[in-house]
Amino acid sequence: MEKIYVQNTRARYEVCIEKLDYADHEITLGGAVFSLYIYDPHESRYEFAEGGLTTDAQGILTIDELLPGSYRLLETKAPDGYYLPEDCVIDFVVDIDGSVDIEEDGVIKIYNKLLGKIQIYKIDSEDHDLFLSGAEFVLYKYDEDESAYKVYYTGLVSDEDGSLLIEGLEPGDYKLMETKSPAGYLLPEDPETFFTVVL
Repeated sequence: MEKIYVQNTRARYEVCIEKLDYADHEITLGGAVFSLYIYDPHESRYEFAEGGLTTDAQGILTIDELLPGSYRLLETKAPDGYYLPEDCVIDFVVDIDGSVDIEEDGVIKIYNKLLGKIQIYKIDSEDHDLFLSGAEFVLYKYDEDESAYKVYYTGLVSDEDGSLLIEGLEPGDYKLMETKSPAGYLLPEDPETFFTVVL
């Protein structure tokens, strides 16, 4: 008896990811970088599949050639100016028909929050309308693991308007220490200012 083998090719699918601003969903975010993992049921763990997957200028990332199965998407780099949260893992399942369990309008939508910022004004202790340039600061961030404040930014100087804008702040507790007073002024008795960034 002659045997005839009829071959079928397994269907492969694509998944579309859209990166958006957490507060304003109309703002799309390019430059987010991901690694993709696929679940291996024999090993009972996720195995690395591909890295360096990056959203384009429209905040879109398309991953194709996916077989049905369970996947994990790990964000390894947030877009510039945005916070990479501690929980930056997205798990999803590609079904046998190509549908994805966490899609919204056919897309996996992932949101990032802007990094925090703080505006500092250096003023005369008696005349609060007199702004002082040339004050120098060091910014420290509290390290939970070491239970201590660690240097976060140096070289911070109030400008000619007595203003200092500090950007790119992750959530956490901070200490701002004045290390050099403006010309003709003394350092404050307590040169430390504490604040918390909550995103």
